[in-house]
Amino acid sequence: MGRRASGWTVVKKIAREVDRANRQAHREAISTQKAYIREQERAIREQQKYLDSVTREGSRTQEKFNKALAIANASTNIPTKEEKLNEAKQLLSHLKKLQQEHNFFHFQNLNEVEKSIDAVQKELNSLKTQERERLSLEKSTLFNTQKACQIREGIDNVLLHTLDINDALDWETLKDTQPFLIPEPTKPPKPMLPPEPALINIPAEPDRSTKTYAPKIPLYLHLFKEKKQALLAEALKAYEEDFNEWKILSEKIKSDNDLALKSWEKNKSQVIKKWEEGYKNTCNDWKKRKEEHEYNQVQYNGGLEKLKQEYESNNKEAIEEYCRLVLARSEYPFSFSRDYQIEYNSETKLLALDYQLPTIDIVPVLKEEKFIKSRAEVKKTYITEKQQKEIYESLLYKMTVRTIHEIFESDVVNPHSGVRV
Repeated sequence: MGRRASGWTVVKKIAREVDRANRQAHREAISTQKAYIREQERAIREQQKYLDSVTREGSRTQEKFNKALAIANASTNIPTKEEKLNEAKQLLSHLKKLQQEHNFFHFQNLNEVEKSIDAVQKELNSLKTQERERLSLEKSTLFNTQKACQIREGIDNVLLHTLDINDALDWETLKDTQPFLIPEPTKPPKPMLPPEPALINIPAEPDRSTKTYAPKIPLYLHLFKEKKQALLAEALKAYEEDFNEWKILSEKIKSDNDLALKSWEKNKSQVIKKWEEGYKNTCNDWKKRKEEHEYNQVQYNGGLEKLKQEYESNNKEAIEEYCRLVLARSEYPFSFSRDYQIEYNSETKLLALDYQLPTIDIVPVLKEEKFIKSRAEVKKTYITEKQQKEIYESLLYKMTVRTIHEIFESDVVNPHSGVRV
């Protein structure tokens, strides 16, 4: 009875241990499940936090974009409009990136927004074009005004201008001393030569001593002379056939290689010859042009020297040509057709000059050209017809006196005693 009670005690003890282990496992399972739930909740909170931050960032960016685009659209100031438009483009690019990276974020009316951006860009381009045209017009009006004033001022000083100039020809400065400016050609780099041909190797000559052509005779065949001779004859025939084939093939390969080498040598020689001839022709052309330049210089300077000598000898034609050069070198603040006839009388030493003076159109009537920015138009004012006529008559008088002065001042050998204009 005591032994049976002891066994029951053991069973109850085991049952208690199993029950305690089950409760422990249950508690651990519940704890693990709670930890998992907490981790899930934390992940959800982090995800929601991230989504909220992205949404806030998108909202702030969209707000900045709308503000920048509105300013760009409303502004007529080019720097401000361009700055805000570029800012709007950068913000739009960021919004597109957010939309591409996050499916939950959507930028509404994207196509309409891009059309608005394009419209503002076109308006900016138009403003820039108008500004360039305005600046060009302002510059043009200022230039036209300054040009007209400079010409009238130059007309006023036509006579004074020549007083500071020695009108006598300086023969040395008239000479052509310009060096030949084209540099001597240098030898160009050597041309790329054609590649050497790939030659075919000649196969080895058949070897008479190999087993193919000198078979080993079995001992028993030495007893059968005819069979032995037949075997040797067959080997010799095979050798002679292979040798003949090899000889034909080797001769053909050698011939093909020779032709390829000759063709390569010919092509190489042609390339080198063309390169050398090209350099030679370039040098010859340079030398010819240099010689022509020097020849023309000698002829021109020689002609000047001859003219100088004849002028100093009171030659009629030389004096007339000298006066033409003096008048041709006379500088005026305006351009006009210089048509004149000169005739020198050696006996009376009088110079007759028929000079075609400019017309009244040489005097600009524009007084001022001004751009009115508020009306985007050009306003012009003019001198009166009477003022133009007075300036023109003064110009004719001054040009006549100036021409006589230039002729007399340039006279360094006293060939004429008077000028008739």
